[in-house]
Amino acid sequence: MRWLEIAWEDQGVHEIAGPEAEPKILQFFRDAGRDDITSDEVAWCAAWTGSCLSRAGVSLAAIPKSERLLARSYLSIGTPIDAPRIGCIAVLTRGDPTSGFGHVGFVVGITDTHIALLGGNQSNAVSVRHFPRSQVLGYRWPVAVTPADLDTSGSRITTTAQAQKRDAAKAGGAQILPQPPDIDPSAWVAKGSAWQSTIESAIGFFNFVAHRWPWLMLFISAYYLGRIAWSSGWIRSWRAEDASTGDHVGRQTLPQPNGSTIPLQAEVAANVGQAL
Repeated sequence: MRWLEIAWEDQGVHEIAGPEAEPKILQFFRDAGRDDITSDEVAWCAAWTGSCLSRAGVSLAAIPKSERLLARSYLSIGTPIDAPRIGCIAVLTRGDPTSGFGHVGFVVGITDTHIALLGGNQSNAVSVRHFPRSQVLGYRWPVAVTPADLDTSGSRITTTAQAQKRDAAKAGGAQILPQPPDIDPSAWVAKGSAWQSTIESAIGFFNFVAHRWPWLMLFISAYYLGRIAWSSGWIRSWRAEDASTGDHVGRQTLPQPNGSTIPLQAEVAANVGQAL
């Protein structure tokens, strides 16, 4: 997710008080196709989101240039998804849901009730703030994607956990095979089915292997259990690394200036800034 890597690089960019404007914020406007903006006092959460996408090579053509400073316009970017994912765009309502005002940024953390949003113009800076999921108007994946693509585009921790789930199923299957007498093919396939004899033959083969060479099934189980143990070590290492560096952030705490941390769900949306 190149757009999220770029977004983290901007963390800490802050408005300049007074008549001067922060050059990086003006560049966000230019990246979003709005060269006419010359002040960092103009609401810029949408411009920053568009800038991150543009710098990552994601087209903003779905949004007319005149609307790229409107948070809700990002509901037309990419692919709609039903639930938040790390790296997706979240568009939120601000104030009266019918007012047309909103806020937009990238999801970097999730709980049952809140999302952590890395966004621009949050307390006048690029920062992480937390919002109730009830404020979300929609989630978008920035590029065209299928559900299968989403399953393989998560963080390294997520994808490794999915591999562990598959390995656990394989290890369990190998352990179950040595008890085949309980398997009744006729319960699976109606008599007369063209596939019944094939299935019976396959089950018979596995029965033979399980009873002839039970150590083989144990070896298969041990292999997949070993893979799970190995990848679990990597997950622990990555979690420690991510907590220190902020990479692949999906952590449940937010670092504070004094070095302490607070639970993600404890800080509820505040000081969103004048985001459109």
